[in-house]
Amino acid sequence: MRLFLALTAAIAASNLLSACAETPDPNLRPLVSPELAARQQYDRAVARYQSCVANNSAKATTCEWQRNLMEADGRLLASLEVPGQSSDK
Repeated sequence: MRLFLALTAAIAASNLLSACAETPDPNLRPLVSPELAARQQYDRAVARYQSCVANNSAKATTCEWQRNLMEADGRLLASLEVPGQSSDK
């Protein structure tokens, strides 16, 4: 009886693990395109930078980190945009 239970548990575990290892369907598209994700990230970075500048107008260097992140997100967005396609919302 113990052997039967052990074999049943081993088979159930292997079935569970094989179900987790399935590769995704290559025909499925992601919910958000990389371009849209980059646009959203850039927009959030701009908002964070503008908020920092508004809250720290006396000391502009406080927002250098947010500015650098915003510029990096802008470069990523520019690299993903299709030439000739408008970046307007």
